[in-house]
Amino acid sequence: MKYLPLILGLLCSIGALYQFYRGSWLFLNGQSVEGRVVGNERSLGKSSVYYPIVEFQTLGGQTYRCKGQSGTSPAEYEVNDTVTVHFDPAKPTNTFIGNFFSLIQGALFSMGLGVLFSWFGLKVLGWGKPQASIRRN
Repeated sequence: MKYLPLILGLLCSIGALYQFYRGSWLFLNGQSVEGRVVGNERSLGKSSVYYPIVEFQTLGGQTYRCKGQSGTSPAEYEVNDTVTVHFDPAKPTNTFIGNFFSLIQGALFSMGLGVLFSWFGLKVLGWGKPQASIRRN
C-alpha cells in the first residue's frame, strides 16, 4: 500500500504523455472537420461530469460519432454547438475534440496530478530524508 501514491503518480504521468502524444499526432497528421454536439453523456458517480457526444462527417462523406476525451461540470458544450474534430483518416474513430490549448490543458492537468502523487509517494517511502549516521565503536 505504501507504493500506491508513487504508482498512481507514474500512471498519471504516463497517461499525460500518451494524451499529449496522441493529440499532437492528430493535430499534425490527422484531418480536421467541424462536428456538431448531439448530446452530453453524464458519468456515473457522486459528482456529475458531462462528456460531449459529437457527430462529424469525414471528407469522404461517412458519418461518425465520438465521445469527448475529457468531461466537465457543468457541461462545456450544449446540443447543436459546433466543435472542431481532429481524426485519423485511416481510423476515423481515433479522434480529438477541441483546439491545441485544450490538449495542452488536459495534459498539464494530468501531469500535475502525476507529479503531486509521485512526490507524495516518494515522501511516504522516505526519499529525501537525511540518513541517520552510523556510529562505530
